[in-house]
Amino acid sequence: MSCIYNKPAFPITVIFYENENEMKCDLEWFDSKDKDVVVKDSHGQLINLKIEALNLVVFELKNETV
Repeated sequence: MSCIYNKPAFPITVIFYENENEMKCDLEWFDSKDKDVVVKDSHGQLINLKIEALNLVVFELKNETV
């Protein structure tokens, strides 16, 4: 039995990037309805996600362990 919530719960998982070029071109103006993607919240519910005018400044691995 799965729980249904009214709003997406963080963290959000977005899976669709095949390469770095797609991420550079698609992240700033992103609409999950226009892509072949899977977007889920922390409860595993599928969600719609739209982002407008986002500037990617840093995308790198951290030099620390969790």
